[in-house]
Formats: sequence, structure tokens, C-alpha cells
Amino acid sequence: MSEFLTPVRLAERIHEKTGLDTELAKKFSYEFFAIARRELKNSETFSVHKFGTFRKIWIPVSKARNPQTGEEITVPAHYRIKFIPSPAVAARINARYANLKPYPVSEEQKELAGSFGSAVLPVPEAPDPQDDAVPDSDDILDEIDDDDGNGSWISSHIKLLIILGILLFVFILCLLIRGCSKKSDASPAEKPVSQVTAPAEPAVQPAVEPAVPSVSEPSSESYKVPAGSCYHMIAQEKLGNIHLWPYVYSANASAHADPDFILSGDVITIPAVPDVAKDVSRIKDSFKQTYKAYLDIIKAEPDNPRNPIRQFRAVRVLVSGDMIYPGFIEECRNSGVSSSDIDAALAIRRNSK
Repeated sequence: MSEFLTPVRLAERIHEKTGLDTELAKKFSYEFFAIARRELKNSETFSVHKFGTFRKIWIPVSKARNPQTGEEITVPAHYRIKFIPSPAVAARINARYANLKPYPVSEEQKELAGSFGSAVLPVPEAPDPQDDAVPDSDDILDEIDDDDGNGSWISSHIKLLIILGILLFVFILCLLIRGCSKKSDASPAEKPVSQVTAPAEPAVQPAVEPAVPSVSEPSSESYKVPAGSCYHMIAQEKLGNIHLWPYVYSANASAHADPDFILSGDVITIPAVPDVAKDVSRIKDSFKQTYKAYLDIIKAEPDNPRNPIRQFRAVRVLVSGDMIYPGFIEECRNSGVSSSDIDAALAIRRNSK
């Protein structure tokens, strides 16, 4: 069943896929539909690059019948909107049918189509991949019967004996395989004493230092970003804490400078799950680095319309840090954070309690 897409629902989907603020996504959604209506009112078509074209189709006056009363009515002339998808969208929609190929039509099929108008021609069936499989015992017996025509020369008792023989052969083969696997897994202690020779002891036993158990540091992993994902979702999935998303971003800041911009299919580094109690300095530095990244982008692109949302998200980074380490916002007063951002972060923190 198709879903009725409203501007509000479209805004929710944009928020789910990109992490964009819901109110900003609603503004975009309503403005998009307003632009589409305005363009179709003034012209015949409205095209969206790499998505498709909305086209007005003129429908002249026609006769119809009221489905409730059966009365014949006149339908006035009107426009109908037709959507034509772009080649890329059409290919994505029809991807499941991409393996279908055209095939030549025989003369017999042409005559059949001519006799029945728009009759559907039979489509040749694809070969069954199981056709090349080894036939089982029932198939073999059926073929033996078919060779004779009526199968009179082989009785049901002989069929039963053949089936029992096949089952017995399979059972013996399984026992042989099981016995071989046990022999290969046997340790030297399980072998006869005559086959095990103890090594000669040295005259003087060398001093052996106690082995120090090696503690391996948890390593990072490579991760392919799925469609619609963001650092918040990745932090929740991989680190178990959505507020640690700046920690994931800081591990990839050199390749992805914008904290809000990673593409599906990008391969990023997921750091090992940190110990919040021990890795305090490293985690706090990641929050400060992410806050500064937002400010650097705003400074480099002063006319970008996304700057207000970037400024808001920079403040939210401070709030996330305070969620993990209470008092983090106040610590940032001497770390190059503006007083207005600290006041805004404290206000959000108070409202979230």
C-alpha cells in the first residue's frame, strides 16, 4: 500500500535521513511544494534535477458516469499533473527487472497476437538452476521406468531394495568420515604409549621468568556509512552513547571536516569504545575540537544559510559534553568558548533536567 506523503511527513523523513533540525526541514518541505505549485501554474513543466519532471496534461471536456447514481455527467476540461522520473530514478525503480531481456517473436506468436488483439504473448521461462543438480534416487528410478515405457520389468520390491542400498551406503560413508575426523583430532596423550617418546630432561633446568600477560588495547575499526546515517546514529550503534558522537567525529575530522556531512558509502574510522572514567581528557578534547570545527566552518562561509543551525549545534556539543561530565560547560569558559554560547548551553542543560 502506498503512503500518503504530506509536507510534515516529508520533513520527518528528511530529519530521519540527514539529522537536520525538524523545524528547518518543515520550512524546506513547505517551500518545496509552494515552488512546485507556483512553477506549474506559470509553465507547462517543473523539473527537479536527477529526480524527474512534473508536466501539465490538458484534458478536454468528456462524458462520464456517476458511479453512485449511474447518471451521465459532463466532466469539464481540466489539467492533470503527470510525473516522469529521470533516467536514474527510473533505473532504480526497475532495478529488480534489469535482468529481463527482449527476445525475438516467432511468426506463430505474431499470428496469435493478431487473432486476439492485444493478447499477451507467453514469456519463455528461465531455466531452473536445479536442472543441473544430481538427481536423487526417486528420479533415477523414474528414468528407469520411462526407458521401458511402462516400467513392467522392475517391480516395487526391487525399487525398495535399491533405495535401501543407497541409504546403507550413505550411512557407511558417514561412519567412515566421522572415524577419520576423530583420528585427526586425537592428541598425543590419546595415542598408544609405545608411540609417545618423552624428551630427555636437561641436566640443569634453566631459570624461567614468569610470563607477563599482554594487555591488548582495543583497536579501531573501519565502518561503511549506511544510507541516512550520521555521527549521532553511529555513536549510539557502535559506542552505545549518542552523546559520544563528537568522539567519533574527531577520529575522522582530517578526512571529513564538516561534522554534519558524511555520505552514505563513505568509509570512516570507529574508535574503540572509550572508558568514560579513564579517558576523560581525550573525550573532552573531542568535544572542544567539534565545537571549534563548527565555528571554523561558519567563519570560512559567512554567507552560508546553514550557519544558524551550525551555531546551534555547536552549542549542543557543549550540552552533550556536560551530559557525560557535569560541569563541562563551565570548564569551557577559559577554553575559547564565547560567553553567549556558554549561557545558551547552560539554559538548554537546565531545561533538559
